[in-house]
Amino acid sequence: METGTGRSFSHATYHLVGHNLKFDWGFLATHFGVHLSCVYDTMLAEQLLVEAGASTGKVSLLETARRYAIAVSKAERQWFEGLNQRPEWRAPFHTSR
Repeated sequence: METGTGRSFSHATYHLVGHNLKFDWGFLATHFGVHLSCVYDTMLAEQLLVEAGASTGKVSLLETARRYAIAVSKAERQWFEGLNQRPEWRAPFHTSR
């Protein structure tokens, strides 16, 4: 992973897995100059399976999880609400700019 500041992260260290990562990938590149590598987008993989006939139906996270009997809860999302207002928000960022 490389950042717009010339900072890069070892490709062997980070393996990002997510659903609809193509959106996040584009957002990070456009707004922060972060370029990701070693990504596995489960939505794109599911689209390929649906097109190949190996899977049927929609490719949303909820539908994909149902197809593979994986429980999905929105409770984890609540952790992010108001995150930028909490003290731990600034912890991973450098204060000097």
